[in-house]
Amino acid sequence: MRKLRINITILFAVLVGCYLLLLVGQSPIKALNHQEYVLFRGAQDFMADFFNVQRYISENDPYFNEINGQCEKPYLPLCYLILKPFNNLCDYANMSLEDCWYSPLAEISALVFLLISLFFFFHSLSLLNSNNEWKAYHILLLLFSSVFLFTIERGNLIILTVACINYFLAFYDSKNVWKYRLGLLCLCLAAVMKVYPVLFGIMLLKDKRYKDIAYCIVAGLILSFVPFLFFEHGLANVPQLIENIKANTLAYSHSSSEYKFGMIVLGQVLPSATLAVKIITALLSLASLVLAFFEKRRWLQVALICMVILLYPANSAFYCGLYLIPMLALFFNKQDYRGADWTIAVLLCLIMNPIQIVIYTTTITPIIANVSCIILWIMLLIYSIVWKD
Repeated sequence: MRKLRINITILFAVLVGCYLLLLVGQSPIKALNHQEYVLFRGAQDFMADFFNVQRYISENDPYFNEINGQCEKPYLPLCYLILKPFNNLCDYANMSLEDCWYSPLAEISALVFLLISLFFFFHSLSLLNSNNEWKAYHILLLLFSSVFLFTIERGNLIILTVACINYFLAFYDSKNVWKYRLGLLCLCLAAVMKVYPVLFGIMLLKDKRYKDIAYCIVAGLILSFVPFLFFEHGLANVPQLIENIKANTLAYSHSSSEYKFGMIVLGQVLPSATLAVKIITALLSLASLVLAFFEKRRWLQVALICMVILLYPANSAFYCGLYLIPMLALFFNKQDYRGADWTIAVLLCLIMNPIQIVIYTTTITPIIANVSCIILWIMLLIYSIVWKD
């Protein structure tokens, strides 16, 4: 396994090196002269998720205001509450997204939020790196992966969400009761911020930790509903949130952007196949969760759950690729080795590859990443069924 880690590190380092050379230089191949596209089409929506949330909560009324339309506010109130401390620096109520880009105070607040998020992310990753197989240069390379650059550019809460997942996994088997409880609380926080991480509860169910499941349910309900009381309309925001989620799902599930993960994205090429794609995705998701329940290898159990979280949602933006990081960390920490591990590692490199290739107006790098992710999903299912320890 050590040889695999070294060779894959070299391979990805070469990809990152080529990306940096193309970023500062000029390629004779026209399709490669678009490396700014790794930042969401040249940073046209720079830190949009952070700034838009600041605008939504500017009048302490995130669910009923008309900024960007109702469908733009599908988050649970804890997400708004986490970002609320940054809201007093600027008059976001009277600022457009473009205004935020040219406000020094807004930029500083976004940078502070990003640095805090990155601190928790890499601290949690260091705890998950139990065998110390990840070195400082691995972290540096990870920062230059396509999904990470895209996530940083968007300023999305998913960095904190994945950090919470890392803490949960790092403390899952801890004998220290405080760390273990903190890990459970982090799982609740991740589930409240992005919903789908609740699927990691399968691990608790498999291990018959029913008291911990009850703890998570109570903590999750508190974290989901109490924050409503800090905003205008209080619990009356609940039905409006449901309407916003419906509108958001409808609006973004039909988006033609290539910066998305999931079979549903490929199904959009053939509208007649959309229903079949949804059924196949649901069946693969069900198979993944069932296999995860019976899987004894932690890295593979986590991988199967992560693939569902990444590929099942109708609107899985490119930054959702960050969900692969916990699986990636555990995969490269494992000591046993199979020939199939090479294929898994190469697929991960293709998913994280930062080199952007633009054909006409379409960036095919995220398309390659999506196809590689689907292949990886199917391969992990086969791995769990065929290869047993």
